[in-house]
Amino acid sequence: MKNHFTISEFAKLRNININSLRYYEKIGLLKPAVIDEHNGYRYYAAEQLSTLDTILLCIDLKIPLKELEKYIGADGLLDGHRLFEDGKQLALQRINEIQMGLSKIEYALQSLADCREYANAKGLYKRLIRGETLLHK
Repeated sequence: MKNHFTISEFAKLRNININSLRYYEKIGLLKPAVIDEHNGYRYYAAEQLSTLDTILLCIDLKIPLKELEKYIGADGLLDGHRLFEDGKQLALQRINEIQMGLSKIEYALQSLADCREYANAKGLYKRLIRGETLLHK
């Protein structure tokens, strides 16, 4: 079809599998612009690339695709602003979780280094652990 892409051509434009496009169609997120009534072939318009890009971004942001329907208004249009604001909050939350995990790793590494320092100590020594002083023999 002129001015349209086959399902495989459309998938190649974003380096995805055609089964992904079929899934997006199945859940109502990205329906082909045209389905040939004689052979059932699906055709997509170039304008639909922005919808596909939004879907792929949601996958990157870990927004479940089945939740996208709550961002589609009564007019059938996607409320991109609200979607991306929520996506931004999710990303910030994940950054915070990663930073907390990194802090725990750094603490564990420091604890291991401290343990190595005292591993061969003999006799009585003083050691500070989590703000408490312990005496060891």
